[in-house]
Amino acid sequence: MSIVLVNLNRLKYLATPENTTAEVMMYNLIIKTMLLAAFSDGKVQPTEIALIKTLRDYNENYKSVSETEIKNLIADIGKKLKSGFEERVAVGFILDEISRTLTQSNRNCAYALAAEICASNHLVLPAENDFLALAREKLEITEDIITVVHQSIALRYGEISHTPE
Repeated sequence: MSIVLVNLNRLKYLATPENTTAEVMMYNLIIKTMLLAAFSDGKVQPTEIALIKTLRDYNENYKSVSETEIKNLIADIGKKLKSGFEERVAVGFILDEISRTLTQSNRNCAYALAAEICASNHLVLPAENDFLALAREKLEITEDIITVVHQSIALRYGEISHTPE
């Protein structure tokens, strides 16, 4: 059974003429990656939720992802994290499914947005670094993309603190 279970019937009503069901699923999975980043340190920060909400509210492509669908994504992540597997293994399973479903370009986007979530409060904790390392591996992110993403974050946020938990 697939780790990420997406109810396609629920997605169909979200699809608009501009967004096919496959596109809506893609945006859901990118947001799911962002949510994993937000949960990675065990404490969701207000800045992390604000970034996800801003993306959804102001980016036309993500408007098709409803509040209900985000709540369903959160519930699905929670269920998988409580599945009895070690957290890193469960997150790895979720990222594997995301990786199999998204194109490389969309995996790059998901990684960039996840990194943005982790950096949004100007403090990247070891658990967030661990998540990003796992995401790079599972999403098959190349060194050139990693460099560009981290340079972009540095330009917007300045020096990011990496402190122990």
